[in-house]
Formats: sequence, C-alpha cells, structure tokens
Amino acid sequence: MELAKAPGPSSPKAPLEPSRGAIATLDNFLAGLKWYNWEQLAPFFARKIQFVDPTGKRWIGRDELEKQFEVLFAPYAKKNVTFVLEGAYPGPAGSAVASILWESVTFRGEATRSMHRMTVVIAEEGEDWVIFLLQVTPVVAN
Repeated sequence: MELAKAPGPSSPKAPLEPSRGAIATLDNFLAGLKWYNWEQLAPFFARKIQFVDPTGKRWIGRDELEKQFEVLFAPYAKKNVTFVLEGAYPGPAGSAVASILWESVTFRGEATRSMHRMTVVIAEEGEDWVIFLLQVTPVVAN
C-alpha cells in the first residue's frame, strides 16, 4: 500500500496573506463601528449577511441587521470598548477570515463587562469586498 504523494512544486500555492481589498474592508468596518451609523456601515455587508450574536441568535440579511442595528453594534461602539485584531487569514476561493478580540463589552444589559471574539468572513461580491458572516462568541477568562 502506498500513501498519496504531496503535490509537486508545479502546483499552485495558497496565498499566505489575505487580499489587500479584504483587509481594507475589515479595517474600514472596524473604524466605522465607532461612527455608529447604519448608512455608513451597510455597504460593508453582503445582502445575505449572516450575523450570529453573543447569545447564539442568528440574523440574516441587511434588513434584519438594520432593524437591530443598535442592539447588535452599539456595544462595540462605546468609548471604553477596545479591540485587538488577533489575525486575518486567507480563506477558500479568495475569501478572508479574521478574528477580533473585543474587551470591556456589555451586551444586552449584562451585569459585567466581558470579552467577545468576533469572527468575520469577507469575500468579493461583484467588484466589492463585503462581510458575509460575522459571528460573536463570548470569551470565558481562565
């Protein structure tokens, strides 16, 4: 029995970093969160965006995000909330996946401030880079 051989040097290599367009979209979106304005943030999202909030509830499409904009995004726009980009990586078919760690977030009246990890998937839609998935997970400190 033989094991499959690794592809030779002629096979295409995956990029080591995500596209500049994807990174620019991510940077502009994160800066835009402080503006706290739906009209300025809406273009960053795919029409069929999926947003999973820290409670696990899924919101689909720009219309749902617009209706719940203050509830979903205000916690990240507050003055004392900070974030660290943990990393951005190339994904399949030219997409990019980023992980952002948010500190001092209060979501839906939580008694204490907490940390959230926001995972973002960005891909091309037409000629623009947009966010297709945004998932927020509470982080439990060890």
